[in-house]
Amino acid sequence: MREEFCKEHGIKLSPLFCVHMRRRRKEAGIFVLDFPRWTFSNKDGSRDGRRSGNCVQWGSCQLRVGRFLVVCASPWHLLRLVEELREKGVSIARCLEEKDGYDRFVRKRAEWDSAFHAQSIYQWCVSQGKCDKKSAGDAFEGFCAQLYERMGCKVHRTPSSNDEGRDIELVYPDGKTAIVECKCYAPDRSVGREPVQKLAGANRKCKADRMVFITTGKFLPTARQWVREIEDDLELVDGNQLSRLVEEARQKRRRTSPGEWRLSMEDVASHYPPDLPPCRTYPPVSMWASRDAFWGPFQVGVGLLGVFLALALIVMRFAPLSSAAISLRGLVPACLGALAPSSEYVLPDSDSRYYSREELEALSDWELYVGHNEIYARHGKGFLQDDLAEHFSQCGWYVRLYTPEEYDALPSLLNEYEQANSDLMWEVRNERGI
Repeated sequence: MREEFCKEHGIKLSPLFCVHMRRRRKEAGIFVLDFPRWTFSNKDGSRDGRRSGNCVQWGSCQLRVGRFLVVCASPWHLLRLVEELREKGVSIARCLEEKDGYDRFVRKRAEWDSAFHAQSIYQWCVSQGKCDKKSAGDAFEGFCAQLYERMGCKVHRTPSSNDEGRDIELVYPDGKTAIVECKCYAPDRSVGREPVQKLAGANRKCKADRMVFITTGKFLPTARQWVREIEDDLELVDGNQLSRLVEEARQKRRRTSPGEWRLSMEDVASHYPPDLPPCRTYPPVSMWASRDAFWGPFQVGVGLLGVFLALALIVMRFAPLSSAAISLRGLVPACLGALAPSSEYVLPDSDSRYYSREELEALSDWELYVGHNEIYARHGKGFLQDDLAEHFSQCGWYVRLYTPEEYDALPSLLNEYEQANSDLMWEVRNERGI
């Protein structure tokens, strides 16, 4: 199935994937992601080091497309396969995580679009900081990063701590570079000269073509005067200029459709335990790859077993007294008898060795009575006596295959040990009168 799937879609599959045939062949493709987790985890989902034998529990991510069912334990790798198939024109519906992520994206975009004036931008950043449990400054940095992305720039945000005097690194469409410092201040608060000088000092190491200082507040005259005196390309963007940039980006922005939106690495990583990076975590290959090597022979074996059982039932149904039927019927009690514990037998070796008269005379009348009929019960004989029927019905190895009349009409099924032991038991029973 793997070769057929790869040939039909023109792709290559890693050993992490297992391909099966679907019974229901719907055209529309769907997929489900099942994320890994630790057997014992902390509150944040990371591995609990106090527990021994703590290992990763891999789920079963599935992709149903056309007549194929693709299974993989790694959500990240299945998502990459889905994107590759979509690029080739295969229609695959969004999974639950994609739907939720796109809904969040639309809500945040609507909130972003509603932020137009400096006051509303500041209030939005403060509210976002409270919701996401981070500072308003981090929210404002994200806002500015989205602003420049919508203006066609390549954006890279620096770490929250030790950012070396810059929050964002930009590459403009014309290839020029810039560093950006963001300050989320109240509209009535002003930025002095020192923060602006710090940005200029940071550029001595970065050597960017431009510098941009953005704030939701204002700039003091001393800061603007200092910028005019230096020869570097440093732009000051206050709240009013920021509002104009937002409106400009809004007019240039092309609306993103649900089909164009994709889950990012950060979206997928948010569902993983924090100590299991999705791009560096792989399930055991043998867990899935071995199934392809095993599944085909297994299906053939099951099919042959089914054919054999069907033939056995036909023979026993339509030729109940033939030698073939006798042999097939004898398979069931023989197999069960081999697995049964010896404690269920009075004479467990009556079919494999000769018992002496002394051994049989040491038995009680009941044990001798049951042990004698035990020889016939091994071959599936039914009993009219209530005491024998009740006794053997409680034995796990006993299977009734014949009525007493059917069994008596058959040729002898006993081997030489059973026949000799049965004859000797008849003699001992006759002597005792039982």
